[in-house]
Amino acid sequence: MLLHLPRLLFTIIREHFILKKIIKEHNIDIVISDNRYGLWNKKVKTIFITHQVIIKMPSLLQVYEKLVYKINSHFINKYTECWVPDITGEGGITGELSNKYDLKIKKTFIGRLSRFNNNSIQRKESYDNDFLAILSGPEPQRTIFENILIDHFKNKEYKVLIVRGLAGITNNMERKGNIELINYQGTEHLL
Repeated sequence: MLLHLPRLLFTIIREHFILKKIIKEHNIDIVISDNRYGLWNKKVKTIFITHQVIIKMPSLLQVYEKLVYKINSHFINKYTECWVPDITGEGGITGELSNKYDLKIKKTFIGRLSRFNNNSIQRKESYDNDFLAILSGPEPQRTIFENILIDHFKNKEYKVLIVRGLAGITNNMERKGNIELINYQGTEHLL
């Protein structure tokens, strides 16, 4: 992650100046940013959506967690509000990621966001796979996690389906023993 920091900072600065130009050209009133740190502006209302107010550090780097939180919250606090896609209290799934520390700006829990609507889910009596993993997130962490899952499940008796979350890649299906890997899958196929 440290190696990617200069590129990340450059992207944040670039996003900020591009947004400034877009706001001026199109008379924008509000900007909602899905975890994009550079999309804030003092002239309009800006909302940052994240479940990760703090970034959990590996045990060897735990001592730096508070410092990383201060850096992360520095960028989040540039926004007008922060929306957390979860519920507060018991039943919330983000835990310390969104509850351990506060922000200077208003933080609102907006409920869980999912492409699955409880009204549209029709549960099957049985499923073809024992495990389903749906991956997303930035590289290289997404691929690292995919490889951890493959190493864990290979040579086991389970039937495993891993949806890689790679929407733009055409080679859609690959099999590695008991593991089926699909680059992308629509909601209707995941139910």
